[in-house]
Amino acid sequence: MSMIDDVTFIGNDKDCTHISQSFRDQKQFESFIRRNQLIKIIEGATENFVKKYRESQKPELALGPLFVPLRLEYSEFIKNDAIELLHLAVEEPLQFFDAAKYCIYGLVRERIKLAASTEGCGALKVIDIDQIHLQVRFTGLPLQKDLNFAPFKNNWLPGLSWTTGIISAISEPQFAILQSIWYCSTGCNRNKINTDSINAPICYTCGRYMNEYAKLRITEKYHLLRILPAYSLENPRVTDKIFRSLTIHVREHVHDCELRLGKSYLITGYYDYTHTGQIFQAWSVMTH
Repeated sequence: MSMIDDVTFIGNDKDCTHISQSFRDQKQFESFIRRNQLIKIIEGATENFVKKYRESQKPELALGPLFVPLRLEYSEFIKNDAIELLHLAVEEPLQFFDAAKYCIYGLVRERIKLAASTEGCGALKVIDIDQIHLQVRFTGLPLQKDLNFAPFKNNWLPGLSWTTGIISAISEPQFAILQSIWYCSTGCNRNKINTDSINAPICYTCGRYMNEYAKLRITEKYHLLRILPAYSLENPRVTDKIFRSLTIHVREHVHDCELRLGKSYLITGYYDYTHTGQIFQAWSVMTH
């Protein structure tokens, strides 16, 4: 075997390992949601999506968003003997999220195929993964020191963690693009779904920029919070110590409580090292 062949073989082996691990994560997640009945939420969301399309028969609804609210409780992982999956959620929350999304996408796709053949939804044959919007809310994370994200104590944890603090500032409602639909106006009959972007994509067929269906743009509301540890307010002047506020990104589905200045909150989430801005992404916000 030549050196080039040997290198190629190793690369393919790594790719296979990554794919097999990703597939394993997805199957573990599927097993978990089937055991604790979360599968019914996914089925219900899919049925509502199909029903809305069937009753209207509007072609654009086939490209609409499918929201899947997923409330995860720490104790449910223990109860259902999903320890390995729990470790994935805590240690690699982004990898866990991707596994959950791809798993749910596969389940939704199969149900839509079934609806297309049995419920008179022939035009609704497929769904794009970018139409799946997973709304994760994770509660019950133990308040252990090794899971406490506390920058003022130099605890910068990379995985899922909890933090507490008092809101010192809160933004006006902000809006992020969840999904935008684009079409080619040159007769290619192609559509494309974008997420988190307003930049026009290029048509794969003709190479020209596509146009947006502006009325089909889907947005979501969120707030940015600044929190300070309660200790900084109880002891505002401490020698050789500076308290810096932590920025929290809070989407609407992660909390039921009102967000108010001066109130203390318990926040579960992860510090997003993949983007600039040093923001803690909240998966749950509760009064504390």
